[in-house]
Amino acid sequence: MLLFVFLLPFCGKAKENKLAVADTREDLDRQIDEIIKSIEKESLDKTSPVSGKRVFRRDLKDILDTKSLRVLMTRESVLSNLPVNITPEAYEYALLSNLARRLKVNLVIVYMDKFEDLVPALFDGRGDIIAANITVTEKRKKELAFTLPIASVTEQIVTYSQNTSVKKLADLVCKNIIIEKGTCYKENLDALAAKIPSMRVLNAPEGIDTEELLRRVALRKIEFTVADSNYIDAFHGYTSSIKTVYEFPEKRDIAWAVRPNSPSLLKILDAFLKSELPQYRRKNFKGDLPAIKKFGLLRVLTRNNPSCYFIHRGILMGFEYEVVKEFAKRNGLQIVIIVPPKWSDLIPWLLEGKGDIVAASMTVTEKRKAIKGISFSQPYMEVSQKVVSGKKDKTLNSLKDLNGRTVVVRKNSSYWETMKKLRDDGMNFKLIAAPDEVETYEIIQGVSEGKYDLTVADDNILNAELLHNSGIKGNFDVGAPDKYAWVLRSEDVKLKQAVDDFFKKEYKKSFLNVLYNKYFKSVKTAVKTKPVFSDNAGFAITPFDNIIKRYSRVYDFHWCLVASQIYQESQFNPNIKAWDGGMGLMQLMPATASMMGCKNAFSPDENIQAGLKYMHSIRTKLDVNIAPRDKLCFTLASYNGGYGHLLDARRLAIDMQLDPDKWHANVEKALSLLSKPEYSKKARYGYCASPIVISYVNTIILRYYQYMEELERVQKK
Repeated sequence: MLLFVFLLPFCGKAKENKLAVADTREDLDRQIDEIIKSIEKESLDKTSPVSGKRVFRRDLKDILDTKSLRVLMTRESVLSNLPVNITPEAYEYALLSNLARRLKVNLVIVYMDKFEDLVPALFDGRGDIIAANITVTEKRKKELAFTLPIASVTEQIVTYSQNTSVKKLADLVCKNIIIEKGTCYKENLDALAAKIPSMRVLNAPEGIDTEELLRRVALRKIEFTVADSNYIDAFHGYTSSIKTVYEFPEKRDIAWAVRPNSPSLLKILDAFLKSELPQYRRKNFKGDLPAIKKFGLLRVLTRNNPSCYFIHRGILMGFEYEVVKEFAKRNGLQIVIIVPPKWSDLIPWLLEGKGDIVAASMTVTEKRKAIKGISFSQPYMEVSQKVVSGKKDKTLNSLKDLNGRTVVVRKNSSYWETMKKLRDDGMNFKLIAAPDEVETYEIIQGVSEGKYDLTVADDNILNAELLHNSGIKGNFDVGAPDKYAWVLRSEDVKLKQAVDDFFKKEYKKSFLNVLYNKYFKSVKTAVKTKPVFSDNAGFAITPFDNIIKRYSRVYDFHWCLVASQIYQESQFNPNIKAWDGGMGLMQLMPATASMMGCKNAFSPDENIQAGLKYMHSIRTKLDVNIAPRDKLCFTLASYNGGYGHLLDARRLAIDMQLDPDKWHANVEKALSLLSKPEYSKKARYGYCASPIVISYVNTIILRYYQYMEELERVQKK
């Protein structure tokens, strides 16, 4: 119920509102001006016709006077997804941003924890619009005023893919259907239950939303739930673990909702949607910077890898992602990340109008410059190509040492052009093409594992891998230094000028240098504080043992485990700040610190309390029947890599016929595959630095056992 959709065709009742012919944007501006000029303070109903409670009065004039448009939404999850295409959420935000810009007001998103809280919050005056995939029903129309329909959906009963118990509707007899409280699913289900003996409709516990119910169905923790078709389609985009067993025949409209005493606001919204929705339904389109600014979104084609774009501890990150986000910010745009299936799709998708720029650490080569219809921006980084070998290889000192060796690179990469030229010039080595969807970092891992003999990588990518892979080394450079640039369509002259101006201003300046160091040079540093065991004091590990013990009791973790985790995170240095923004003893991410109420992340007391509170919040999401040790491993994996990657690993474990409730040799094994593109591209949260996460969990657990053994030894003395 929380996904916003604008790409679905209009159907059902939506056809009554003929939106096929949109007004021009100039017409829309005139309509908005006319509506604003005609605003009057109407004396309208002050109570809800359904609840009888007083309704807060705030119409368009109040919004304009306060210069704030407050939009009520629900939190789908405390963690972000990894968008790899234009998502309905991105369209939703762009629409709302454009509306606020046209009204010359600030857009304020007000999040509600539960769907059922949205309408009360609207009537209490905490927001002006509900934009949360809300379904239009006859019951709701008595209480709310709805805009023109945004989309139409059907409601579907789903179960896990392996469930064969329901082949026809009558098989739902004696089944329990669990739904999110406050949704309109109950209306259809109650009517269905009247026809099917003993079928029960149950509300999920507080805090469990439709997204979480779908996850639990996929993990076979519950058997049946209900969701809108658009939500299920999105879920199918990254897993085949659920299936539909029944689809209700009636189409339902999705719309925005306002208070019934806000007629001027409703007029504005309808005029705006009538004009804008046709623009947002286009999947492919081309346009220069002025057209992009009208659209409000900059569509960025890139790759999901450690250099460009990935999710870490629930935060979207990546060198290219941060650079393009800054460029968009300076031009008043929101970015949408699009990740094509293969490297070779990037430029074709740009030319087809599926994106506006390619920002993917792409080297400027003569072959690429010859592609008709594209142009390269001002370069923003200079790199050198290095031959990469195993750590113990002592035979590579110069180009002639490549003779008789085997080099593996992607055929569509700049490395292939470089190595092919060397071979054409008479060098005698074997050149093998890696699959097009394989990333450079994965080929480097293959060299480390002995799967490949040699490869070639840009020095920045190699440096990033060297931070956590001790099985490789860079040797000599091959070819002349290269430059990275973004790729644009040749006709988008104004966009290219804006990009060029941006890079001319920032080239070799602090902004790019800081990001370069963050992703390609920095390592987490900490004071080398060793655990201290003192017989006189009984048993001590850190200077912060008393704080650790206090909050470990509050959140029910063994204090030796927490000490082990803190050593892994910061080596007991309370003042450390890591490359990814992690702060203090437990390396709290800024968003996590804020969410846990930590005002000073470098205070040992506040940091440990917030870290353990967050650990506890992760653990409570996990199923109660998971064994304590496995639950602890899952919690640590989520803390380090992000809860989303754990969800992906548990779903993958089911597909691999492994146990999604066990860590060792099961979820651990599935998680290890999420660093490989053939698996990460199918995962909702994309690429995961799996070796780091797995090592994090296992090292902390091992050290925890060592601390426990020492504690027992001291206690016996």
